[in-house]
Amino acid sequence: MDVGGLGQSAFEVGYVDEDRVRRREALAACWTLRFERLSPVRTVKSYKGQRSVTRDYWAATTAGQLSCESHLERHHAMLMDFDPQVTGLVGQPFRLFWPGRPSGTRPGLLRSV
Repeated sequence: MDVGGLGQSAFEVGYVDEDRVRRREALAACWTLRFERLSPVRTVKSYKGQRSVTRDYWAATTAGQLSCESHLERHHAMLMDFDPQVTGLVGQPFRLFWPGRPSGTRPGLLRSV
């Protein structure tokens, strides 16, 4: 789906705030949020027979654990963790909604520089 012509008002962001309350707001209202300081929107789960490997990675950047859904995601997290320009790193930071995608999508990782 081409979302280029929708404009930012068509997008919404779902996140978990500082009080651990789920929120859903217009994208424009979320520009100043520091997602790396908030809780993930979902936990990474593993189950028997799963084809990908989930791992927790201890990130020096945040001095905490970061849940990764695959080896590739963990490797990306490790590379970002060694980058001195990266000041924040978080997994499953928010859910992005737009028309035609009512279930939204969740980025695996978000970094701040």
